Amino acid sequence: VMILLYTYEGGVKTIVWTDTLQTTCMLGGLVICVVYLLDSLTLSLLESLSQMNDRGLSTIFSGDVDSSKFWGKQILAGMFIAIAMTGMDQEMMQKNISVNTLAASQKNMMSFSTVMVLVNLLFLGLGVLIYSYVATSPELQEQLANKTLSSDELFPTIALGHLGTGCGLFFIIGLISAAYPSADGALTALTASFCID
Repeated sequence: VMILLYTYEGGVKTIVWTDTLQTTCMLGGLVICVVYLLDSLTLSLLESLSQMNDRGLSTIFSGDVDSSKFWGKQILAGMFIAIAMTGMDQEMMQKNISVNTLAASQKNMMSFSTVMVLVNLLFLGLGVLIYSYVATSPELQEQLANKTLSSDELFPTIALGHLGTGCGLFFIIGLISAAYPSADGALTALTASFCID
């Protein structure tokens, strides 16, 4: 009933605002965790990028057809992932068909694609920083070696147990924001159903 009332009052604007709030909190939590990790490793952003390059972790594409990083394979795989994850997603469709003109919808899709590339690069950088942090922590290395800690548990373990309360708080906010799309999706479906706007 509350979702129906919320949708009735807000319509598509509801989707835009909930999505903006969710994305801002998630990316804010991510950026703050990156800052905490950089501070803990006593690295600047440029120094961390230089370290990634020195360790060979900044190579995304390869020209070698036999390599798993071959650019053609990655573009094809990315295309299928995009189709599988969002190609028929009601929320993604609704955002584009709710725009007034075709040009505005195309602009929306291109800006979204650009932002997604930047967000993916940020998440990849976070992954490298997490493993750089593990390299400085014998305790975490031992837990990984003994399999008392899985790689999926690394980020929460570091954010909640090693980087202080502030980082832990922003990690939790980011985690909740990442889980929020289910409510956002329900609002989107109801908006599409009732076509209030």
